[in-house]
Amino acid sequence: MSNILENSIYILSEEVNASNIEMIKQELLIFIEKNNIVTLDGSIVEVIDGLGLQLLLSAHKLCFTKSKPFSLIGASNKLRTVLELTGFLDLLEEEY
Repeated sequence: MSNILENSIYILSEEVNASNIEMIKQELLIFIEKNNIVTLDGSIVEVIDGLGLQLLLSAHKLCFTKSKPFSLIGASNKLRTVLELTGFLDLLEEEY
């Protein structure tokens, strides 16, 4: 299953949790390697757990070390709430 749009945006799944974290991690690693600008779309995320948050932070850190711009766009209400509660919203979201 590929969540990559032609215009180089990775669409996060409805669920970003332990049940699918390895698949998303592998897709994100490939996506980050192939793109100079990394944009994640969180508009359909309904469930995210600690592993999902850790993955987003790891992707952000990897982009930083590779000097690649990273942004999270269109965060769903549920994703936005979790990011606000954990204090990660400002770090991960550059556009809304």
